[in-house]
Amino acid sequence: MKFDGQKAYIATADVEGTKINYNAPLIAFEKRESRANMQPIANSVWFAKMKNSIKHINVTKDDSNFIENYVFSTGFLGLKCKDIAFEYLINYLELPYFENTKDLLSHGATQQSINNEDLKLFKIHIPSKEQLEFFHNKTTLIYCCISKISQINNKLINLKEKILPLLINGQLQ
Repeated sequence: MKFDGQKAYIATADVEGTKINYNAPLIAFEKRESRANMQPIANSVWFAKMKNSIKHINVTKDDSNFIENYVFSTGFLGLKCKDIAFEYLINYLELPYFENTKDLLSHGATQQSINNEDLKLFKIHIPSKEQLEFFHNKTTLIYCCISKISQINNKLINLKEKILPLLINGQLQ
């Protein structure tokens, strides 16, 4: 998806588990790597397609900073969720079953991974609408808090990286 200005590029190397390097390099659409081509959207869950690579990004409906200012690598596969299924799918993708199945279905000579067609082979248990609503109502605030804490943590890391060199050089007292 074409974008104007610059966006931060999240490569698969910028994610470990669910920890994200928010200080990813800025790129312009015209000068981006060909892999910098996945646009995050609200209520989407992302996972690394590569075998033996557990990397997850969850984009809530409140993650406007993510949606507006970041682009992901094509090494991630994203699933858009309905509101009531978002938290359930986050938890489902973090199950060992999901990662083991992903690894079993991975193929390729150089870098083994799954593709969109492979995803169709996954057997995903979908609870009833009532169960999804119950789970969503119990967990949505938790995931909103996790998202906000992650954003605050990112701001604190940025401040530390700006202030620490000034402090070490005696420019702050």
